[in-house]
Amino acid sequence: MFRLRVSDLKYDVDDTLEGMTFEFLKTIGFLGLDNDSISSRKRTEIGINIFSKCFLTNPKKGWTTTEIADELGVSIHSVYGPVKWLRELNFLTEDFPGRAEEPKRIRVWHYDVKKAWNSVESQAKMCIENYRECIMNISEVISKEGAGAEMPARMEMVEKDEKFDFTLREMKVFSDPYNDLEEMMFSIGLVKQRRDAEEENKSLRILYDCFLMRTDRVWTAEQIAKWVEVTKPTAYRIINRLLALGFIGRCRARDGGSPSSAFYLQGGNVEASWSNVEKKINLCLLQYRKAVDRLVDSL
Repeated sequence: MFRLRVSDLKYDVDDTLEGMTFEFLKTIGFLGLDNDSISSRKRTEIGINIFSKCFLTNPKKGWTTTEIADELGVSIHSVYGPVKWLRELNFLTEDFPGRAEEPKRIRVWHYDVKKAWNSVESQAKMCIENYRECIMNISEVISKEGAGAEMPARMEMVEKDEKFDFTLREMKVFSDPYNDLEEMMFSIGLVKQRRDAEEENKSLRILYDCFLMRTDRVWTAEQIAKWVEVTKPTAYRIINRLLALGFIGRCRARDGGSPSSAFYLQGGNVEASWSNVEKKINLCLLQYRKAVDRLVDSL
């Protein structure tokens, strides 16, 4: 399954090739979750070496997994995960030999790293189009009463540097608003498990009931926790995830009174909220494109 983490890519203009490679692979999700354990550091090292020493610097060469393991001096089992991830990303493809006894070889798409990244971008844009279709299906049926204002009455936006963090995955569009939203939330990682028939997922209810169905109002964490019947820490955890995804924003009472901290749907309606998210995704993809160009040109 295609999976690409989309977040702000941070590196200095004078970074070394190794430093740029690390930051790029970390940001797109190739290196997995941030973890400082010894095993995690080893997997990170292997992943970086597979990408840089085998594919970035040798895009025209086809490799077997055994050859990659021998080249890097690691076990063949440690090669499977990173190679599978790059295959699902559409960065790598496989060449099948004419004879059965010959092993298949893995190589960069089009024998060119920049062109291979075009394949990644194409798949990412297909995911974005599916999300957009899902949002339009939702928009057709949810209440528009009170919608339209970018900021609810008597409120002002709170400026805070929120870290944008979004994961693009393939998803199926059902043309049913609630199923579409559930599938989309699972796809982007807000919902960790698919909704159980006996208990609605709390994350989904917070987004749907509090923000999408009541676009005319703001919500405090206490109000959300009471409405969805969760603890306040759970409400904050889900709120922070929605902030990182870009769907909601922070605000406060303009006159300095209550509420001093609240949350609202970005743009005042679901289409505007998604437009804000999509704009951030495209900016990150542009950063990725520039990073790939710099990595190749630095060789």
